[in-house]
Amino acid sequence: MENKFDNELRQKYLQFVWGRSRLPTDENKWEHPMKITCMNRPDPDRTLPVSHTCFFQLDLPEYTNAQTLYERLKVAIESCSVFDMG
Repeated sequence: MENKFDNELRQKYLQFVWGRSRLPTDENKWEHPMKITCMNRPDPDRTLPVSHTCFFQLDLPEYTNAQTLYERLKVAIESCSVFDMG
């Protein structure tokens, strides 16, 4: 994924999963390490990822391929209402 995301999409990704557009500059300011969990859904390719900004967590369905993961994640990132807490 990192090769498909330009800097703007990376920033939107951070906003989607963390509610902030930038990473902390000081290691001591990390509140939670990022966590990615698997969502068990009956039709994963039709399901969007879910983020929990308070916990810096991303729930991903078990997509059938990397292209579907990229497309669904991009839709979720670009469609969410964003507030920046940073």
